[in-house]
Amino acid sequence: MLKYLVAGMFGLSIAFSSQAALVEVFSEDFESSLDDWTTVGNQPILTSDAFEGAQSVNTDRGFIYNDFALQAGDVISVWTKFSGEGRSYLGFGATDAGTNSFVLSSNTQDYRFQDNPDFGFTELNITTFSVLFDTWYRLEVVLGTSEVVGKVYDTDGTTLLGSLTQDVGSLGALDGGISLRTFGDSANVLDLLQVFRDDSIAVSSPAGISVFAAFCIALVFRRKS
Repeated sequence: MLKYLVAGMFGLSIAFSSQAALVEVFSEDFESSLDDWTTVGNQPILTSDAFEGAQSVNTDRGFIYNDFALQAGDVISVWTKFSGEGRSYLGFGATDAGTNSFVLSSNTQDYRFQDNPDFGFTELNITTFSVLFDTWYRLEVVLGTSEVVGKVYDTDGTTLLGSLTQDVGSLGALDGGISLRTFGDSANVLDLLQVFRDDSIAVSSPAGISVFAAFCIALVFRRKS
């Protein structure tokens, strides 16, 4: 139940910080097959070490990506945990030509942006960060028209531990879907991937509050079904 409440608190913090209700438009909890994902490299592994539900994913050094149509203003969120040295990638603008990624690294103790043409690795902005093992972190990417912001949150999902900005001109094409990657220890995992989008209803209005309240309730209690 605590994890469901954390997810609801996360939705609350996003909506009030932006002064508009962000609604969930995509979710992947890795509780079923990965048939909707394209694999580049090694086959992903579904594991039992989950943030919520029964399963998470380890991509075994390969990328997986989908064709969900991201757009400017979207907020992408995923949970990750390291049991050893490695990296977790939250990617955006993914196509068969490559992707862009916000990367949390326990092996080099930092987070960074990468351009990944042909799913290779071009390093961009980077900053140091102390990554703890066996601790859940929430990674977030906010897509803008001129810059992209990557953020790292603590286990409660709302305490910001650090952020990094990357100008769009340094990245590859942003038109595309979501990508994920892990490498390192086999227990390094990703879970509960979500995309939130501004529905342009101000939460300060009664109508906006009602819609947002319904959103939070649905976000929390749908995980119980």
